[in-house]
Amino acid sequence: MIELMEQELAPPPNPPLVSSDGMGWEKLQFYYYHQPASAIQEHVQTHYVICINLGNPVVVEKNIDGKQHILDELKGDMSIYPANTRQSFQWNKNAEFCQILLQPSVLFDALDEIFPTQNIEFHPDIKTKSDPIITHLGLSLKNAVETNGASSKLYADSIAHALAIHLATQYASGGNPLILDKTKKSGLSKLQLSRVLDYIHSYYCSDISLSELAKVAYLSPYHFSRLFKESTGLSPNQYLIEFRMKKAKQLLLEDKISIAEISQNVGFSNQSHLNYHFKKLYELSPKEFRAKK
Repeated sequence: MIELMEQELAPPPNPPLVSSDGMGWEKLQFYYYHQPASAIQEHVQTHYVICINLGNPVVVEKNIDGKQHILDELKGDMSIYPANTRQSFQWNKNAEFCQILLQPSVLFDALDEIFPTQNIEFHPDIKTKSDPIITHLGLSLKNAVETNGASSKLYADSIAHALAIHLATQYASGGNPLILDKTKKSGLSKLQLSRVLDYIHSYYCSDISLSELAKVAYLSPYHFSRLFKESTGLSPNQYLIEFRMKKAKQLLLEDKISIAEISQNVGFSNQSHLNYHFKKLYELSPKEFRAKK
């Protein structure tokens, strides 16, 4: 079900000159482009994307989550775009650049190691900047694709880990524009909680897993479960059951639907599970509730 929320990264108009596709890299992907003046249509990406300008200066018009920015990007400048942000781009001349697509889980594993007690949320870093370490890692990936072929998987994993550690240590402190929330506040951020609740409310009738919900919030399952309870007062499973019970109450007011059908409609495999949770929460069985309405 989680795939229903995701869209593929929109590629530039011309195919990459160097690509890691088909090499079995799991934690990141690499693409190197030469592109004429052109545009990338609006899309929602599923990875953290680092874009590095490797050629001449170019003016780039960016639209990130509905906000427009026009920036001069020099050779060596790079920008970082978190997953799950709407974005489109347009540039005014020939451009040479590379993209590194990093799996969110790799970055959040690094953040969990470095900031185990803090809730950190990434937002788009619109301002371009030069980062020699990231540029070096990008060129190393390009070289790995061009020279090492299928034997480069372990090397790519090592680069992914180094990149995640660098992002976590250099861009997760000191009020950097990339970070919105690095605080001692408990619970999920408003954005994270909204995404998770929207997901539960859409798929409550399905067998939702903890790892699924954690992925929506871009957190590890352990940290997600703890922060969700701090935000709502309930575990993810308790929240899901109580939401199902609210839906069951609404359906019990309709005489056309049998209790067995209601059980299926709200996500229980059999009626006895509905009876158990309903009576535990409301001190009435579904049959008794319907009789008293």
